[in-house]
Parts: sequence; C-alpha cells; structure tokens
Amino acid sequence: VDVDLPRLDLGLLKPLAGAGLGGHASLVGSLSGPYAHLSAHARIEAENARVLDFPIADRLSMQLDSPNLTSLLFTDISAVRGKTHYVGDFALDFNAPEMQINTNLKFLEGKIKDVSSIFVDLGNLDADFQGNLALNGGAYSLNGSSQILLQNINLYGEHFEKGSASAWMENGRFTLDHMLLEHPSLNGIDSLLVRGSIGEGWKTNMGYLWDGADL
Repeated sequence: VDVDLPRLDLGLLKPLAGAGLGGHASLVGSLSGPYAHLSAHARIEAENARVLDFPIADRLSMQLDSPNLTSLLFTDISAVRGKTHYVGDFALDFNAPEMQINTNLKFLEGKIKDVSSIFVDLGNLDADFQGNLALNGGAYSLNGSSQILLQNINLYGEHFEKGSASAWMENGRFTLDHMLLEHPSLNGIDSLLVRGSIGEGWKTNMGYLWDGADL
C-alpha cells in the first residue's frame, strides 16, 4: 500500500504508540508484506516533533523504516530546535522486555538551553555549543558518551569565554568526566572545573574547582 499524507497527527500512528510520537507531519511511504509481518517505510517532514513524549524538534526531516512494526529506525535526521541544528540517526526496538534505544547525533551548532529544556529547566544557564551524543540500551539503563565544545557561556550570571565537557552514561548513571570553563582575566586565565555524577532519583554528587572566582 502506497501512502501520501499531506498532514498527519503522529500521535495517531498505531501500533507505534509506545514510541510516544507527537507533532504533525507530511508523510510519503509504503506498507507492505504479509499481514503478520508488515513493514513500513516513509519519508517524513514534521513540525513540533515528539519522541518518547519529549519535544525533540521544531522542524524535522527524516527517513523512517520499520521492518516488522516492532522496531523503528529513523535515519538521515536533520532537525532544528530553537537555534540548534543537529543530524544523525535514532532507533527504537520494542522486541525486548525493556524498550531498547540506539542513537547517534551530531550537533552542528546551537544553544545548550535548546537541548537541556527537552528534559529539564536549568534556569539561567546557556552557551553556544557543538558536539556529539551516542547512547544505547534500555530507556532507564542507557550507556553512551558525549563530548561538546562551548563558547559564550552564561553560568547563572557568571560569564566564560570558552569551555569543553566530556561525559558518559553507564547503566543509566550519568558521569561528568569534566566540564572546564575559562575566561581571560588580568591575572591570566580564570577557570571553573566541574566533575561528578547523577544517579537514580536525580541523586547528585558534584565537585567544583574555581580558580579566580570574584567573591
């Protein structure tokens, strides 16, 4: 069956409701195969897109392939949220007892707040950034890593010129290997180094080393 839908409410896609899809899209694709083993393939252009009920993009284009309607593979993703542009791929597999996620994203340019606000409000914290993110595993037991470069950083009213961060996740536990923020001063370079972890129930353990803080 060939499908051409100029406007589709993604929340109505069944039996894919477990993916927490939302937003509106135009879709051109096909549904084929025996009834018990249907496969779907489509090109999607979406607005206000949501996956797992998270608002992932204001505008989004991607290829969707579902070989058996129990897994979703989103490839050739190009998305914009606020001032942030990212590309990559994202997969959901519903065959295991716990839904499995596999994602690789590259953030070409953007604002930290555009990404962080998908999950949590960090208040007056923002920066220009570039970076990458790779995650895989169960929705609540993810593994992966991320590296980012930062510029024009506003950390709750304190300003830094540049910075970098590296982090990983292991079985759902987030570890910030380092976040180093720097700005020039009369005495050279002032810096802030942050390391720590966030575990179950948002239990946080962070350490800070601030060289050149203005008290």
